[in-house]
Amino acid sequence: MKLGEMSNCRNEMNAQNLFLNDEFGHFKEFSAKLMLNKVN
Repeated sequence: MKLGEMSNCRNEMNAQNLFLNDEFGHFKEFSAKLMLNKVN
């Protein structure tokens, strides 16, 4: 594997992690809102 291919692969993984973190953040917000609605 060439060095360029390795860095490209790493960039793709970082992009996927950012996407997952973003999705998880939305999920946490959503579940927090659900919990608040259940309490009220």
